[in-house]
Amino acid sequence: KIVEEMERRDDVLFRKLNALFVVNKEIIERIDRHPSMISVGFTYTWNTPNIKELFQIIEQENKKTKEQVMSAWKPSVHLQPINDLFNDKIDWTCKKFTDAIRLNDQLHQVCQKYKMFGGTEEAVVAIQEFLTNMEILQQMLGEIETLFLPAQSRLQELMPHVQAINKITSESRQDMTQVFETSQFAWDTSPGSDSIIDGMTVRGIGTKWGSCLSKERYNSGVHTWSFNISGPNIIIGVVSSSDDIPRLVGKTRGWGYHAGITLFEHGKETPYRSGQQWRAGDVVSMKLDIDKGTLSYEANGGNEIVAFNQMPGKEYRMIASLFRSNSITYLPK
Repeated sequence: KIVEEMERRDDVLFRKLNALFVVNKEIIERIDRHPSMISVGFTYTWNTPNIKELFQIIEQENKKTKEQVMSAWKPSVHLQPINDLFNDKIDWTCKKFTDAIRLNDQLHQVCQKYKMFGGTEEAVVAIQEFLTNMEILQQMLGEIETLFLPAQSRLQELMPHVQAINKITSESRQDMTQVFETSQFAWDTSPGSDSIIDGMTVRGIGTKWGSCLSKERYNSGVHTWSFNISGPNIIIGVVSSSDDIPRLVGKTRGWGYHAGITLFEHGKETPYRSGQQWRAGDVVSMKLDIDKGTLSYEANGGNEIVAFNQMPGKEYRMIASLFRSNSITYLPK
């Protein structure tokens, strides 16, 4: 009975060892089947392509060859050499994937020799030591296989943060733009203006039309100006920055809207009523969208009307033409 019990114990150990050998072979085969290039991570960089889409995050996948990945493996455990009873001269070094393949076969082969000892205590101790080493080999192979797990993209996780940053930055930029435009706007006081300039207010002089330009030049983006007007005999518009100052904007050069009733465009006069005629005390706003090539107007916060489309200019100056003593005052935002 004692011998039978030892043989049964011996048989259980051999079955465990053979099962470990088979599982190790399966892991080795899975590693061998991995593609030659392995995704090992992602690099994320910021890009600011344009003023509308403030920030973008760019994802770049990083890859290495299978050999490069496996060469970086450092085992966290080590095999335990066993007494070389059969003079097999096993090399217990296991620092590479090929070492693990070799040792899995060698240990399995040598262990089979212990069957000749039947169920002796010496055989049982040796088989248990081989079993421990096969388990360590399985852990090593698992570490190598883990290196081939594909890197996970974090792009979807990062995008909400990018959008939140864009929202904050966009709002801040709008606030800064308004402050900049408010602080930077000024009428051009250089010689040639047929009007009296007093701070943000321009007054007509004499008995004819006269004009005054903005000091600033605009070559991109959207720009909005609001004015308080003293009466209807005022034309508000823009001219190309290269043009000389016209006495009446739109009569020969530029684009202008007169009193909410007439459009002037390079000598062309077109009736265009947006509603009520402009009156003293009205607040008239004009918006120039250089990217779209449009010039729009609204009075007293009413409906915005697009007066001009497909404007060909690349750089503009705002202009106001006034008749006699009419005045216009720029209203900071």
